[in-house]
Amino acid sequence: MRTLLCWVGWTITWQRVYGGGMGVRMLDEGQICMSLIGSSPIAGQQLRGQQIELIGMMDLIGDAERLVVKSDIIHPHDLHGKKIVTSLDSTAHFHLLLLENMFGIKLGAVLDADSLVDANGDPISFAAAWDAGLVDGIQMWGGSQAHAASNGGHKLIGAKEIGEWGKPTFDGFASRKDVSGLDPTFTATLLGVLGSVNSAFLTGSPRAWDVSSAEIAAALAGTNTAVSQSTVDGFLGDVAGVTILSLADMASCSHVGCGLSGVDAQALKAVNEFKMGIKAAPVMQPDSVWEGSTNAVYLQKAIDENLGVVADIDTWTQTIRDAR
Repeated sequence: MRTLLCWVGWTITWQRVYGGGMGVRMLDEGQICMSLIGSSPIAGQQLRGQQIELIGMMDLIGDAERLVVKSDIIHPHDLHGKKIVTSLDSTAHFHLLLLENMFGIKLGAVLDADSLVDANGDPISFAAAWDAGLVDGIQMWGGSQAHAASNGGHKLIGAKEIGEWGKPTFDGFASRKDVSGLDPTFTATLLGVLGSVNSAFLTGSPRAWDVSSAEIAAALAGTNTAVSQSTVDGFLGDVAGVTILSLADMASCSHVGCGLSGVDAQALKAVNEFKMGIKAAPVMQPDSVWEGSTNAVYLQKAIDENLGVVADIDTWTQTIRDAR
């Protein structure tokens, strides 16, 4: 699940979106102020000259995002001419572009939710398109690719392998530059809460979570949402496929920190270089653009001033409820 947020003072409004492409469009249009989106859409915004910056991270993408295909596709070369569904302009879509380039293939079609209809012309889900035999594979995160894998499909390749080939991707917090600096303490506190939640996950026992766990109750606080154990199991399966980061990790040169010398700024720049190579980008942006694409100031402020620390699960629950 991806959520977006805006704030006026200390009031946060959350909004759910279904992929990085939708998130960056809403950022472009000023509908939202901050978005949790993948690295490829963030880089795409920089290519279009949008004034956004990466201010924090959630995770390094691993096999939570993967390509699940029909049984007759056993090698990336077998993808040639096949129909694959994904979220356009997302990191998942970027992975498909990488595969085409790496293996010298051309997909028959790359479809998204707006392209999927049944025999009556009615919109259908990715999972329903798989069941109806309308697509050969699903390149996504979450339930749709898990559905395909449980119904005759198999994993061909995941983001983990693509990262090991030198193209790592991540989920990051991107903010409009004209917003993140309006209240630096609030921005830093927000990231501090994220860091506290991540630390609770890293030091806890998430594999033992079930529908009665306090952590699950905290995540659902104030939403009037009930979940089944299968939903919790699916969430834990997704989380097992990513690397969760601490606040210190986020702020380091291995991620958001150190400007153009940092790993994340270099990863965003590499997206531009790749898209130039396949003629999918009009121009190679100068280093000054990528220097300003990341900003670890708010992460460091949260660390230095101990902002947003959530000491226990009850405080965590109340913090999330108050934010909603």
